Amino acid sequence: PRGLLFDLPAALPAARAALEAAGVADRCELVPADHGVEVRPGADLYLLNHLVRDHGDAAAEALLRRCRDAMADGARVLVLETVLPDVLGPEDSVSYGLTDLNNLVYTGGRERTAAEYRTLLAAAGFAHVSTTAVPAVPGLPDYAAIEAVPAR
Repeated sequence: PRGLLFDLPAALPAARAALEAAGVADRCELVPADHGVEVRPGADLYLLNHLVRDHGDAAAEALLRRCRDAMADGARVLVLETVLPDVLGPEDSVSYGLTDLNNLVYTGGRERTAAEYRTLLAAAGFAHVSTTAVPAVPGLPDYAAIEAVPAR
């Protein structure tokens, strides 16, 4: 497999070092870009790792729509994010509540429930395929891999 990493120019040196340390740098092209401007067409998989949550609903939908517009039939998007429970209990306030507040203050974004991600994906032209829990580091919120395909 080959990869293409779009990221802000300042992030690329650390990304290159991590890829070299993993022995896969020769299989990944690093492209300085602003995800708010460009999404390169033709990939089989578009992976958005902790990116959608950094945006409010309109900007997140626009980002997903740019991915959708770049995708051919058969391509997939995989969104890796914290997924809020439908109802926060007292035990959730530190891990989920503070993460949500942090996103709002620093990026203008927000955490979302699984249903909110499905709604956002549908609005951007995707059909939800699955949501799979990803084990988290102890003390941090749970994450999920949300898979979607272009809606027909």
